[in-house]
Amino acid sequence: MDQGKNFHEGHRERLINRFLQSSDGTPDHELLEILLFPMIPRKDTNLIAHKLLHTFGDLDKVFKADAKELMAVEGVGKRTACELVVIGKIINRINESKKPVKAKMRSFFDIKDIVVKDLAGLSEERFLLYLLDDKFNQMLRIDFEDHHRDSVTAKLPEVTTALALHRPKGVILAHNHPSGNAKPSRKDDVTTHKLIVMCSMFGAEILDHVIVSGTKTFSYYQQGRLDDLKRQIQNNVLFDKEYV
Repeated sequence: MDQGKNFHEGHRERLINRFLQSSDGTPDHELLEILLFPMIPRKDTNLIAHKLLHTFGDLDKVFKADAKELMAVEGVGKRTACELVVIGKIINRINESKKPVKAKMRSFFDIKDIVVKDLAGLSEERFLLYLLDDKFNQMLRIDFEDHHRDSVTAKLPEVTTALALHRPKGVILAHNHPSGNAKPSRKDDVTTHKLIVMCSMFGAEILDHVIVSGTKTFSYYQQGRLDDLKRQIQNNVLFDKEYV
């Protein structure tokens, strides 16, 4: 009987059982050793695992290495190197798939699609602020809602904090009118006026204010209303004290 073979197989079995009982505390070299079991059935994978970690520094770099670099490690053949590269590619694709996709808001149609998707079908009024970077990618969306009121608007202290923290280049305003009428109210104009002024203080520009009501939308930008408000600000025209 081959006592060396029995000891070798017994070691692998013990390691697997220990891993199954408590996997969280398994050290890196043992994780790699177990992974190498089916790839290298007749060699000491503990030694090879240590060599891989010593050569590359950590598990992350092992799985980022190319096949040629891996095969330079003693005990790692072509097939093993190929399988480690494949696992590395799988890990990378999983990580990439988990990264949030930045919504691009480069045109009114981009904005409308995103805003309608976020606001359509809501029975209560909600106000949204989209903060954009210099490439019109969405950095952050801030939601404002109040279940105890018939209407809601942006809370200025929270907006100030977000502008100071994230320093966006552009801002999109959006809210819904559950009533079915997408036409802006006097209060909507006042809110837009305030936020234009506030954003300008942080180097950001209001690009649009979109109101959604069912399938209807109203765009301050498309209707020229945004430019009208900006001109009023430039000419120092203020709203009634009642709204300011």
